[in-house]
Amino acid sequence: MRRRPRSDRPVTRRSAKDLAVQQAGYAVVSSAGENVPQVRSATATAAKGTTDVVLAYKIESREYPNSVLTGSRYNDTWSVAVLGPSGQVLYTTHRTVQSQVDTPPIWKVEPFLGGITDQTRQELDVSALTASADAALTLVVTATDIGGPGFATKVDASLGALSPTLSVKAIRKDTVPQPAAGRSDRFSIPRPGEANTFQRTVDIDYSHAANVAGTRVRVDLVNGTNGTLQTVVNVPITDPVVTAVDADTLRVRVTFGGGTLSGIAGVPPPTDIIRYRATLTGLRTDGVTSTSSPLLSADFLALWQMPDGFDRYSTRDAGGDGWASRATWNWLSGNRALVTRINDISGEHGRELGHATHLTGRDIDLYHVYNFPNNPQFNGTVNFYRLAGDTRAALAGNAESLARVAAWATQSRTRFDALIANADTERIYYAIGRAMPGSNGAPALARGWARALLENGIYTTAAGQVVNLGIGAWANAGHATMRYNEVHDNHFHLTLAA
Repeated sequence: MRRRPRSDRPVTRRSAKDLAVQQAGYAVVSSAGENVPQVRSATATAAKGTTDVVLAYKIESREYPNSVLTGSRYNDTWSVAVLGPSGQVLYTTHRTVQSQVDTPPIWKVEPFLGGITDQTRQELDVSALTASADAALTLVVTATDIGGPGFATKVDASLGALSPTLSVKAIRKDTVPQPAAGRSDRFSIPRPGEANTFQRTVDIDYSHAANVAGTRVRVDLVNGTNGTLQTVVNVPITDPVVTAVDADTLRVRVTFGGGTLSGIAGVPPPTDIIRYRATLTGLRTDGVTSTSSPLLSADFLALWQMPDGFDRYSTRDAGGDGWASRATWNWLSGNRALVTRINDISGEHGRELGHATHLTGRDIDLYHVYNFPNNPQFNGTVNFYRLAGDTRAALAGNAESLARVAAWATQSRTRFDALIANADTERIYYAIGRAMPGSNGAPALARGWARALLENGIYTTAAGQVVNLGIGAWANAGHATMRYNEVHDNHFHLTLAA
């Protein structure tokens, strides 16, 4: 039998009684024998005064992914239920393995096992049952083979008592204001000695016995393996970084500011996945200190300040606009020769800066590969209009203008060739060439003129005038990586795969 991951084991509590109870409240069942329900049960005793118990379960199935995704006849069923002392249903859920493609708990592939789900954790209020005495609870799990043996489905469940005195129940992130569809699961981590400009909070839901008053809150920032990066909060709940939302919820600032500066080395970034771990301390009326078990938040993603040594252009935004994912940071560090001047990557915490695609730290706005003369400030819009002006002059026969447009196309092709060949490049957006009406004898340019020059090396106006750059067609013309639109007339945009 495969050893259960640590996260599947019942949470250890302080008293020997609670520990014994939680070990008893554990059941595993695997399907076997077609259409024959396999049933296992276990008991747990919630001590008098217990407010909540925690149910945790995880599902495994050999039917995922092959049988499930093909909609075959193999469609095992399983269930989890918790019953009270009189057999009353406190919790129940039932699924078919095929339903779990889009209904939680969702399948993911586990090598050598088939399908596996994340652990589902459900807290059940048993305060009415334990008001005057201990309460015996029953955990029942079932698994039934549907379609034939050989593709077992396994249910691994535990039921245990939470601390009857103080318990962290949930950690909920705030929402980053976005004019478009934002991503609030990104948290920016400054360099050592620096602070965040925009502060973020989490709401900590907790429960406590009537004779316990919360006194202190601690929040640790941890990496993807739950190693502590830094304690960001360890203060009395009366501290200004803590706000009591209601009797059972604390809102806590978890980003860096005030007297708490980052001490996390971000060169190179140490992690992409981060979590917040919350612990509460309380004081009982008899003067005894009570401390909750720590609880981890959901997975979030860190953004890091981009590597040093790159030229920038345009203006900087409040909070910074060079926040990158760990993968983007590493890519930039290892591919400096492919990068022109950088305008922005993402705003702090993935805040939108006026372009809705820059929310995850993997999209980079870059200056044109070729800079036209007399543009010392590297203004992208000016550069685009210089391209248009030289294209019109080339149509009129100006050789110097023709040479500059040819240099623009040739150098841009060379850079884009290298980016297309790079395994981490997902998409490149560049100038299509917006429609530009003729004036003062200058010919009109129809929408798409810049793309035509880049891809074909030739452009013909509606009036029949031709500019031929003499460089032939681009080998990567029409490549799936390339996209063109007016938004990117004044710069090019690189989207990385991770």
